[in-house]
Amino acid sequence: MMAEHPCRDACVEPHATLDRHPLRIYPTPIVPDGLSEEDAFIAAHNANLKNRLITFEFMGKPGFIEALPDYSAREESLRQGRERYAITALMIGEVGSNSIEQDNLKQWFPDDFLRLLSIVTGISVGAPWVEFRSGKGELVRRMHVKLNQAPFSMGHRPLEEGIHSGTGYLLTKYQSSPDRNKSYLKVVLKHLFLASRYGQSIEDKFVYLARALENLGCAYLKRVLGKRRNNLERAIHCFTEALSMSPGQSRLQVHGSRRGV
Repeated sequence: MMAEHPCRDACVEPHATLDRHPLRIYPTPIVPDGLSEEDAFIAAHNANLKNRLITFEFMGKPGFIEALPDYSAREESLRQGRERYAITALMIGEVGSNSIEQDNLKQWFPDDFLRLLSIVTGISVGAPWVEFRSGKGELVRRMHVKLNQAPFSMGHRPLEEGIHSGTGYLLTKYQSSPDRNKSYLKVVLKHLFLASRYGQSIEDKFVYLARALENLGCAYLKRVLGKRRNNLERAIHCFTEALSMSPGQSRLQVHGSRRGV
């Protein structure tokens, strides 16, 4: 997948099976045998200088995100406003036995990873096309699709990969979530990302967060209470509506929702 997002501060996450993966931008050089302890240490250090990956597991196999060679220049063009879109990194994972026909992609293709990466980076992460390649790296098929594409803009970055190195862990664990691909969770992730953007008022941020909370609450009530959830759902909706209003309006709306429960 050709990813459109700055993955600055990607940390070195060693994974022996990925050192010389055919789709690596910077395959890790082999450190020769027979070196002294000091020389072997220096050689290993130099071999891994560009081995900066965000690694994760996809369908039980290792995957990775790696920046393009001119990543810094592309990032600067985005930040300076010279470009609105730019491919800055690759996301690589194994297809396995899944069909690569476009009609079957919805059954397994992890486009929801882009939503998670957008939240983690504070930047809308998308992909203009998807490539399928053989085990030797040869192009088999390319699909031109617009996945989660939006013009570049900055937002709050809750996870600094160079410090926390938790992006790959998030992508891996998210796949086992029973709520993955649920429509309400997609809405929640969208609102969380919108709330993180810079250049908007605190009131707008708060409304997005309230909407995310509303969707989570209604989904939980649906799961726990079943048919008895209707009145509480209306109460939650009224409450979130109240949060987005002025203080005077908010008090009236909250009182009204209590009478409706």
